[in-house]
Amino acid sequence: MYENIIGHRSIVEHLSGLIRSGEFPPAILLSGGSSAGKLTIALETARALMCRNSTALWNCGCASCEKHRRLSHPQMLLLGNKN
Repeated sequence: MYENIIGHRSIVEHLSGLIRSGEFPPAILLSGGSSAGKLTIALETARALMCRNSTALWNCGCASCEKHRRLSHPQMLLLGNKN
């Protein structure tokens, strides 16, 4: 889980703990400067929460993780500009 996140160790540990404990809040707010990794963390969090194997490893072969990696999961909605 979160293997492709560079840096942000404390954030990754906190989010991983929330997911593993089943206590993930209904909403989170990620803030930071441009190119800080907010989108990557958000996408990885969505993938981890939807993983059917509950491992959310980057190479997970479940259908949900495959769709998330292709950004084609039917329950994922990306809004905003694509720069």
